[in-house]
Amino acid sequence: MLFRDIGDWKKNLPPDEERRLNDTIRKTLDYRQAYRHSSEPRIAQLWCAVLVLQRELTEIQSHMKRMDDIYQAIAGAVNRQQQGKQELFRSLEHY
Repeated sequence: MLFRDIGDWKKNLPPDEERRLNDTIRKTLDYRQAYRHSSEPRIAQLWCAVLVLQRELTEIQSHMKRMDDIYQAIAGAVNRQQQGKQELFRSLEHY
């Protein structure tokens, strides 16, 4: 055999990566009923992990969109303020 079974392969990951993986696996427990009824529960659990990660990605994208909207609003206000100052300076130059 090319590879031998040495127990919990996750122990060979860096500690922070092992924690991250275990957290993702724990999150799949929400879908336990679904993957237990699958003909291939291990594969189904992997797909549930993909769902968990997709949900997290969607939440992050939503937060980033809100942050971008806030940034754009602030940048627009600063830009309008600077334009107002420039107009004021131009009008003062005429006097």
